[in-house]
Formats: sequence, structure tokens, C-alpha cells
Amino acid sequence: MGKIQIGLNTEYSRSSDKPFEWAVEHAAAMGYKYIEPMVHFGRELMSEAGYFHTVSMFDDPYRIKNACDKAGLTISGLQAHGPLGRPEVHGEYLKMAIRVAGEIGVPVVN
Repeated sequence: MGKIQIGLNTEYSRSSDKPFEWAVEHAAAMGYKYIEPMVHFGRELMSEAGYFHTVSMFDDPYRIKNACDKAGLTISGLQAHGPLGRPEVHGEYLKMAIRVAGEIGVPVVN
């Protein structure tokens, strides 16, 4: 029978003063081995300023991978869910998330 491991989504650190890298380091310090980074399409003021837990898919995807590797965490998936009722918007978002995941070796896009 397969072994199930518990991971943590970076949504746990939603705060106006904690960047993505902080969320990754803190997750590792709490003993997690797996993490699910949250990505977004476009530019968001809070994450651009380093005050939010999400990463733009317009950034270098290796920012995500390198932070997780440095902390000793395995990326179990990317959180990229959104409004499927608007396929003209969300379809492009999901395609980009799949490309990012493929580039950095992430097996799942949620």
C-alpha cells in the first residue's frame, strides 16, 4: 500500500508582510517535507513588493524551485486553481501553470 505524506500549501502564510521565501523557510522549520506553492497570472503589487506568499508565473520559475531546494522541501504540486467558468481567462492561466510545473519538475497542477 502507498505511503501518504503531508505537505503544506503556501496559502498557510497569507499575510501582508511574509514573502514566498519566508513561507518556504518557515514550512521547512516546522518539519514539513512537501510544499505546494501558489502561483498567479500577471503581476500583483503585494507579491511584487515581497509582501505576499504567491509567485507570479511571469517570474523565473527557478525562483520557486531554488527556494524549495534550499529549504530541503519537495514541491508536490502548484496551486493554480481559479474560475473555470471563464475558460478564456483561466485556460491560459492553467496552460502557463503547466509550463511552469514542467520546467521545474513539478508533477501536479491543482
